[in-house]
Amino acid sequence: MDIGIGQALATMKPKEIEALKRCKEPTLFFERSGNGLAETLYAGMTMRTEYPRVTLSRQHSITTIQFYAGGSSQAAETLQLVKDGTVLVVQTRGFRSRTFLRCNAPQRKNR
Repeated sequence: MDIGIGQALATMKPKEIEALKRCKEPTLFFERSGNGLAETLYAGMTMRTEYPRVTLSRQHSITTIQFYAGGSSQAAETLQLVKDGTVLVVQTRGFRSRTFLRCNAPQRKNR
């Protein structure tokens, strides 16, 4: 669940964080696809991107995941996931980073 542009977890109240964790529908999720890994983002409309190559590295309590578009040697997106898996920071080239919280979303229906 996206915490919102300009928001920081450190400044959010516990009730605000709990409300985000009870999301009705996730704003970002990942699933395997025929071409590798697919990322689906809801930002007023559904955007789906498939990445054929993904790399993963771990350092201390952070896992860094990099997604590569077909044939590119530069990562299209870099994700940092904290050790307990509850906070994800996404950096897409050319855009501001976004912070997401893991939420307890209901099962997704096929669209």
